[in-house]
Amino acid sequence: MIKSYVDYVSKNGFYFHHTINTDPNGYTSSLESHNKIEILYLISGIVDYHINGSVFRISPGDIIVVNVQELHALHVAKGVPYERIVLQISSGLIPSISNLDITYPFLNAYLYEHIIPKEIVSKTNLVKILKSIYPLAKKPTKYTDIKIIAKITDVIAEINQAVELLTTRDYHLIPQPKSTNKLIQDIIKYINKNLNKNYTIMEIARIFNISESYLHRLFRLNMNITLYKYILNQKLQYALTLLNQGYTPQYVSDYLGYDYYTTFYTQFKKRFKQSPKSATKKN
Repeated sequence: MIKSYVDYVSKNGFYFHHTINTDPNGYTSSLESHNKIEILYLISGIVDYHINGSVFRISPGDIIVVNVQELHALHVAKGVPYERIVLQISSGLIPSISNLDITYPFLNAYLYEHIIPKEIVSKTNLVKILKSIYPLAKKPTKYTDIKIIAKITDVIAEINQAVELLTTRDYHLIPQPKSTNKLIQDIIKYINKNLNKNYTIMEIARIFNISESYLHRLFRLNMNITLYKYILNQKLQYALTLLNQGYTPQYVSDYLGYDYYTTFYTQFKKRFKQSPKSATKKN
């Protein structure tokens, strides 16, 4: 049985979630991507985490970081109780610090394979801080958001220190994926860098010197989603990000290569259950 002990959604750019799963049959989440950075702390269980064509095994005590718009899912092994804390934050909550780039761990998580292993986590205050958010989210008051945002700033600082430790002193601790497909990762990188282009699947196949049919099969096999749905999902997630930054719906539609605004409007509303105008940040 899956229990959510705390599920706190803030309008100020973050989301806190605590889950316990005691189902002996395990659990597999659906593929998703979103416009927030995801930080997952695994308390117990055996978990395979799927990110953009790679599969990572994470163990209790590990923390995994998923960048904005990365397609991901998790699979919990059968017969093992599973507990996690998830914190999702918008990039706008990362403060700007002079002479220090603290965005690195959240924009380049693939460079350390997304995982901060428990050996590094234990050298930080990350677990203490994440667990301290729990009572705030469980019994919210009008001051809860500002208190949690202060904790999020601490989390950001601790993750920066942990990644610095991991990449400069304990490089051998960076895990290797259980499986990965380099071609799929290259295709994903190309798509995500060119979301403003109205390319066809035929053009993508030509760029990577493979047939359309092979591209479709390869993508479905490794990502468990069709290439068309992946491109659409990424475009709409990016659209949401741009709208939240204050760009107009018409500008976003044109920028993302839509020939007709009505098409963009229909797809966006179906995906997010709101109109593009409703998602636009009010300045």
